[in-house]
Amino acid sequence: EEDFRGLVGGHRWNVAQTSALSSGNLARKDTGWQSEASPITYRMTNLTFSKWRFLLLTLCLIGGSCSSKSERLQKEQSKLIGIASAGDLHHWKDWPGTDSRCSIKLSHVTDTDAVLGPDFTVHYFSFAASSGLAIYRGGHPQTRKDKATSRFSSRFAGKTAQWEVYAREDGSLSAWAYVESRDEEMRLFWHLMINARSLERVKEIAKECESFRMTVGAKSE
Repeated sequence: EEDFRGLVGGHRWNVAQTSALSSGNLARKDTGWQSEASPITYRMTNLTFSKWRFLLLTLCLIGGSCSSKSERLQKEQSKLIGIASAGDLHHWKDWPGTDSRCSIKLSHVTDTDAVLGPDFTVHYFSFAASSGLAIYRGGHPQTRKDKATSRFSSRFAGKTAQWEVYAREDGSLSAWAYVESRDEEMRLFWHLMINARSLERVKEIAKECESFRMTVGAKSE
């Protein structure tokens, strides 16, 4: 999961970091602060420092409260694009308030999740034997600089998906593919990410991805 969970993991970490600061971690860093100035200068400087610290902590508390509220709202919004499953068929709404719907047939799915970002969506599918699939749709997919160990092609949304396979440190494999997505207002991409223990399993999941369909009104992709 570490490859594609990073799409939103960074945001969650920042929220947690803000909460940690608002709880007083920042204040503890100033213990042992000393000054060689005169007692009067020290008291005045320390008083000024205390005021700044109070203001900073107040801002952190406000920021932490706003971040928590924003995180709750983000989770509520993500439910609007949540995945509904009926056997091997899984379907979801592409974006809140639209008539765009996606569906895919995947076998042996053990868990699903959906994340709604400011201008992207990510849908996660977990399988047995430590394998998973993430389907990102947005204008700024992730890229990577490491060298692929192998390549293969399949189909997704009626187009060719060129997969690049990468070796991971734990011995498993990660495969990525990009497919341009039709949109009237902006250029969007499907970014497909698979994690699996073997190349055979990677290709099995990629093959099942060929069942993906997206319906926009009366049109399908």
